[in-house]
Amino acid sequence: MKIDFDGIEDRIARLTVNSSNLADAVVTKDGDKLYYLSRFEKGYDLWVHDFKEEETKLFKKLGVRRGSLELSKDGKTLFLNAGGRFSKITLASGKSKGISY
Repeated sequence: MKIDFDGIEDRIARLTVNSSNLADAVVTKDGDKLYYLSRFEKGYDLWVHDFKEEETKLFKKLGVRRGSLELSKDGKTLFLNAGGRFSKITLASGKSKGISY
């Protein structure tokens, strides 16, 4: 792969609507949505940006100090490590279930 650095600053696209600290992010397999952990006030929360609708909204209030995301192979479930607690979130419904270990 060869990267053309000439004029690269003109090809940068902003994916989130607000400036904030990001902990992690994943894009759905179809490329329609971006799920990300963003910190605005008291900890990181889970946000979603819909590229088709050009809409960003809070998906789940977490308020954690750190976190990471992993998308399932089928793209229907998001695995979340939020402050050392693990959970499984069904993307279609937004419902989450804790994972014990």
